Amino acid sequence: MPAISKMREFAYLGKCLEIVSLEGSLTRKVSWPFCGEPVLLWEPIQKVLLVVEDLQLRWKETLGENVSAKVYERWSQFIAEQESDSDIPKGRLLKSGPAVSIAYQSDKWEGTLRDYEHTFAKSDELFENEQGTVFAIEGPRLTVNHRGIVY
Repeated sequence: MPAISKMREFAYLGKCLEIVSLEGSLTRKVSWPFCGEPVLLWEPIQKVLLVVEDLQLRWKETLGENVSAKVYERWSQFIAEQESDSDIPKGRLLKSGPAVSIAYQSDKWEGTLRDYEHTFAKSDELFENEQGTVFAIEGPRLTVNHRGIVY
């Protein structure tokens, strides 16, 4: 189970458009059509995708020395010129069910915003906080690299 309190570095991947998961035999869709733009992040130590609503990113120049800068460079194929501090709401994440897919918007590879969709492996799980403002997707083979979100 992902532990937010132990997360220190995050690679910015883009904006989340929709998360699809299973709850028993039902399909659940979470989307944000009218409010905010949830940020899609990768936490490279625990290997967790994070979606955080209304996260304020504080950008600063980067030296490219940290793990998240290197992950971003592999992901986007661009040099990381900025990094961000942010305050992800702390708290316990509860298991929600199997993660099915995620739709997101990113400027990876080409530098222009495009929509992408990733389908997860059957073993990938969705977690969320009690407020429904932080979502985490974790799986045994889930990773982020130059090909995108892969398993």
